[in-house]
Amino acid sequence: MERRTLKIDEIKIPETRVTSYFDDSVYTEFKNNIKAMGVLAPVIVVKSGDGYYLVDGLHRLIEAKNNGDEQIKAVVIPGEEKDVFLTNLFLNLLRGKTKVAEMRKVVELLCKEYGVGLDQISERTGLSRNFVEDLMVISGMPREIVDAFDTGTIEKGKVMALAKLPSESEQLSIFYATQGRNLNVRDVVEVVEGRLRVLGEKPPSPAQTPKREARYLACDFCESELEPKWMRSALICPDCESALRTGLRQAEELIQKGPSDSEE
Repeated sequence: MERRTLKIDEIKIPETRVTSYFDDSVYTEFKNNIKAMGVLAPVIVVKSGDGYYLVDGLHRLIEAKNNGDEQIKAVVIPGEEKDVFLTNLFLNLLRGKTKVAEMRKVVELLCKEYGVGLDQISERTGLSRNFVEDLMVISGMPREIVDAFDTGTIEKGKVMALAKLPSESEQLSIFYATQGRNLNVRDVVEVVEGRLRVLGEKPPSPAQTPKREARYLACDFCESELEPKWMRSALICPDCESALRTGLRQAEELIQKGPSDSEE
């Protein structure tokens, strides 16, 4: 590790990274301070190969460049490419406000692109093993759910509840049925547990959700058996359900009787 003065333009900013966030008022003060005093704390970079990769100090780097600076002080850490992301995770956790969605992306990148194990990520970053594992479970969910998590429209606890369902079709079914409703995490957990009782499944551990072979479910109305992906969930009150069943039964009776004498 050494201190150096680097050209701002030679510092590369990884597309996938965790960034700390400021409240608007705090960030305004931060910018004013940089403008008046300059960048006092060095940014931190990892030197991998011939490149310098930023791991901490994005806001300082941006404001220095906005102020017309061409160089910036930096702490240079030698390492491999995976160290860029491990160090980025570790340092930004110390800063305070970070987005869990960004942490998910970095953890997924480390596991899939660099083959870093969950235990190593936990040891190098200070994140708990269970939290890292949860982030990888979320990364393995259907794309619609992952996108909703990344944009902040569904919280981590709800996604982990959906992960207990045995198939993507079941996960998406409950996801769409519960979106847009004023439900908390406990509500979604209860919906999932109710669905698991209907399916006759024992809730598996999220990290051990197995791949299920195709199975067939019986329709509540006509009793036809189809694969789960063809089934649809519906929100219906008991009165409407009773009326619908009565209507279907009457229609079946008419079909069995055939046309009346007046119709022949």
